[in-house]
Amino acid sequence: MNKAEQKIYEILGFYEPDINNDRKYDYLTENVARNGREVLWYMDESHNVAIYVDTLEQLTDEEIEKELV
Repeated sequence: MNKAEQKIYEILGFYEPDINNDRKYDYLTENVARNGREVLWYMDESHNVAIYVDTLEQLTDEEIEKELV
């Protein structure tokens, strides 16, 4: 597990995540934001969290809307 994955699961409070399952079902994806920065994004029925891979900084809901949606 890389640092970005560790950080996003820490934010979510998932301490024994199934990364392969999360990637298989597209809950966990890597994207390039409109600003050109790489983002790791976790989205399911009850979570919507994204972080910048380079700084591990969490995006706000407004940033997610502006940069990814």
